[in-house]
Amino acid sequence: MVEFDYEELVKATENFKTSRLIGKGSHGLVYKGKLKDNKLVAIKKQSNGLQSLCDNSKLDNEIHVLSTLRKNPNVISFLGTSHDSLIDNKLLVMEFMPNASLHDLLHNSAEHSPTWPKRVEIAMQIARAIQFLHEGKPLVIHRDIKSTNVLFDSNWNAKLADFGLAVLPVDSLSQPVVCHPTNIFAHQSAKLLE
Repeated sequence: MVEFDYEELVKATENFKTSRLIGKGSHGLVYKGKLKDNKLVAIKKQSNGLQSLCDNSKLDNEIHVLSTLRKNPNVISFLGTSHDSLIDNKLLVMEFMPNASLHDLLHNSAEHSPTWPKRVEIAMQIARAIQFLHEGKPLVIHRDIKSTNVLFDSNWNAKLADFGLAVLPVDSLSQPVVCHPTNIFAHQSAKLLE
């Protein structure tokens, strides 16, 4: 696993400047960073004020899961981590996905709405990502597949991201903290939840 210099990542994001913020999740903020060699990366940082045991566990879990995976064209690439021991802050470094999320594509860009053949291609790419996770060694269960966690690379290839809730079932007993997902039933009907 590559360990990035923490200060280099702070500089790459201009000290986590708001204009560099490209995504928000339940346990972290994602920033666009430009490394010394001009390579663009995505850097996930725990949300300020939300650095609870559960939030730490989710970021640690995401790092653990991504570091066990082989490269796959439909799963976001893990590049490494960084840790500032003075303030006990971890960072997760991933490939930068310049074309936003499936949610953005479907709901926020009427002029770039995907054709039906492209929608089928996207569905197939995500199905291949799930197949890779479920048939791989180790087996990975994502547990948070939704349109905001499907990102697009520069060629508009779909990649599955955000592994904070993912589990490796064989490994699950060794994980000391269990953080239950929030809003897991957000898309269920009220009748089903009664």
